[in-house]
Amino acid sequence: MIGWPHTTPPTEPPKPPPLPGETAPAPTGWSRRRIKGTAANAFAGFLLGIVGPAVWGVLGFLCTMAGANLLGLGRPDLLAAFPIAIVLGYATVYGAAHGTCSKSPVAPMGVALGISLGAFAAVVPHSASILRGTAPGQELVYIAAFLAVAGAQAVAALKGGRRGLARRFGDPQHGVGVLCATCAYDLENTPEGWPCPECGGMLRYPTKSPAEG
Repeated sequence: MIGWPHTTPPTEPPKPPPLPGETAPAPTGWSRRRIKGTAANAFAGFLLGIVGPAVWGVLGFLCTMAGANLLGLGRPDLLAAFPIAIVLGYATVYGAAHGTCSKSPVAPMGVALGISLGAFAAVVPHSASILRGTAPGQELVYIAAFLAVAGAQAVAALKGGRRGLARRFGDPQHGVGVLCATCAYDLENTPEGWPCPECGGMLRYPTKSPAEG
């Protein structure tokens, strides 16, 4: 996944603490930097959603073939490979997301969304026959298995990424902390309760160093 830089030094002088009765400015919306980073993560997930299930399916089939040969069984059906493909896809993407988010703040939601869109894009060529009800039953089963593997990847990207973020930076809090949980902007000089001046986000990580425990 594409990572944000660890911190972004503020380009403006430190803000004074809010005066009594002063309200925080309204969030400014998505910054160009946040849009680019999210788009990069979504594109990486999109490619993974198209290619990943097929790769894990091939590896799963090779595993089932090796097992069948050891046990002296006949050639296994391709569908027997998809449970292994689901496990392989989930474990690999979970580990990658956890490792990436343990090093720098990223947006695992963008990757998961990209995986979902990529998987659906891969089955678009079959959509006409599916809607007409003329698709062979076996084809529908393969499509369902393909989407199941992609779904496992998307869940793994979310869970692994969030677990890695919590391990590295702690749990995000609303308006309290030193690092923007959305774009990694350094908020040490931004008063508590104020939105991030870079992206307008309100969630903050309590630390910029690895969380203890």
